[in-house]
Amino acid sequence: MVRSLGWFGSLVLFGLLVVVLGLSFTVFVAPVGAGRDAFFGAAPDNLKSVLAQATQNGKRGVLVLFELHGCGECRKLKDTVLRDPAVRDFYQRHFLSVSLDLTSSVPLVDFKGNTSKQIEFALANRVQVAPTFIFFDADGEPVTRFAGPVKDAQEFLQLGRYVAEGAYENAPFQAYQLRDGSQ
Repeated sequence: MVRSLGWFGSLVLFGLLVVVLGLSFTVFVAPVGAGRDAFFGAAPDNLKSVLAQATQNGKRGVLVLFELHGCGECRKLKDTVLRDPAVRDFYQRHFLSVSLDLTSSVPLVDFKGNTSKQIEFALANRVQVAPTFIFFDADGEPVTRFAGPVKDAQEFLQLGRYVAEGAYENAPFQAYQLRDGSQ
């Protein structure tokens, strides 16, 4: 036999329905924003300890992205190329990655243990445009610089292979790209 719930019962049922649908909606939506910066696993405040961790974990070195708040190319890069699973997997296997704001006065410890600000570190590394990637080797020395927009995930993977293979010791990245038949 079916009974009417009445107005109070209907209100309780409606509230329960809203909660259930709301929770399932939240569970569905949350991953979209999550992982946007999952590419950068290392804390940016102490590059010396990031380098030590990279060395301890058998990485080739540290990749630093110098970005700028409000930079459209930086956001596009993070929303597309750096979210690509193949890119993320490759870079996490070979490097520890850090993102720095090239205009920030937030303090950081550089690779040699000196304390400075992110903006000072950017200037010391001659960063003039965002985004700029600099790969640092296991000694904390810069070995490759890539300034400006990245064309796509394939180019960024190629850049990572260029550094991971040590090809920077023999030729510039553009020559490496030509040798691989993609530019």
